[in-house]
Amino acid sequence: MPGPAEAIEKKVIKEIGKKAAKMAVRKAGSRFFGHITRKSRVWLKAFEHIAEHFEPAAGKASHAIFEPKFRSLEAVETLLKKALSGASRQPLLTKLTIDGVPAGKPAVVIERQFTEVIGRAGKTECRILRIVVDFTGRPITAFPADKFLGAAVLAVGAGTAGSASASEIPSPVQDAYAKEAETYESLIDRACEPTNWVERVIDFLVDPSCIAPDPEELISNAALQDRIQHVIDSIEKETGFSLDKETQENISEDVKRIWGRGDSKDP
Repeated sequence: MPGPAEAIEKKVIKEIGKKAAKMAVRKAGSRFFGHITRKSRVWLKAFEHIAEHFEPAAGKASHAIFEPKFRSLEAVETLLKKALSGASRQPLLTKLTIDGVPAGKPAVVIERQFTEVIGRAGKTECRILRIVVDFTGRPITAFPADKFLGAAVLAVGAGTAGSASASEIPSPVQDAYAKEAETYESLIDRACEPTNWVERVIDFLVDPSCIAPDPEELISNAALQDRIQHVIDSIEKETGFSLDKETQENISEDVKRIWGRGDSKDP
């Protein structure tokens, strides 16, 4: 019988599809690296959450904080780049929770164990950096940990896109979202494809070498609206129902977030 980690991983794969799940795990590190390199707005937003681990949190005894030398944007970026260039274990496909409530958003966890202490949880020394990336490659957070993640449900302090678990999302909606995620991934891959022999050599020797384009460069507003309408039309066709305005607006926001264009609720 599969354990909780394996069971949740299977749910994630069912939700976003095998291809998107495989791509999410394989590309998570390089895409996070790309956001750091170009100082994207998504990365700077994620850093705000990371910075919450610079100071103790009232009422949270287990709240891990970075060592003083790592409490700056530059220091965190250096630490992250080291971790992303050589994780200590295979990235983990998982899900996020918000304040203990499953949000159902697929994510990838990357962990690197350092020889030096990078933080503390109370009096416990932490040598592991835990990095969290959503399944489209957008940075969510990173913080010190004293042990590797054992379960496949990860708690974070603030929201991610959506609040319903995958089991609560109707299959036609899952299918439509999975197709959008796959299209997004394929466009990113094409943007990252080496175009000459120099780039191919760099791509071979240095991983990661890709700096993915900003979401605004990837798809125009008009094209995004067309994709949103296509998703709504396909869901209505599959379910046989006409979606009300509120549901259509929720779907619109979900599709925008898949493409990195929504009003992100990520920490």
